[in-house]
Amino acid sequence: MLVQSETFTLMAVSQWFNMINCRNPIRSGLDPRMFRNSWLLGGLLCGILLQFLVIYIEPLNLYFHTTPIPLQDLVLIIGLGSLVLAAEEIRKLLSRYKLRKESGRDDT
Repeated sequence: MLVQSETFTLMAVSQWFNMINCRNPIRSGLDPRMFRNSWLLGGLLCGILLQFLVIYIEPLNLYFHTTPIPLQDLVLIIGLGSLVLAAEEIRKLLSRYKLRKESGRDDT
């Protein structure tokens, strides 16, 4: 049941990072303007809280067939889930470079 809980959590974490990526097709998801969107942040915090409850609260463990995840595994899951963000940030960086080059504003 641990592997099932870890897989479930990895899918959720990946979607949290994907949500950050999807705000803009070119601008970085790590742009500080993200913190101005209270609905986005509220939804993200709600998702994290609900995932925590489903994984670490015993009555919800029984209902959702989950089991608590050890901390070292949770750190690994967050690291793996963040690869979604890293890959998309690289793609966006290349897109911005290509747009600058095409518009003739290449500063190199």
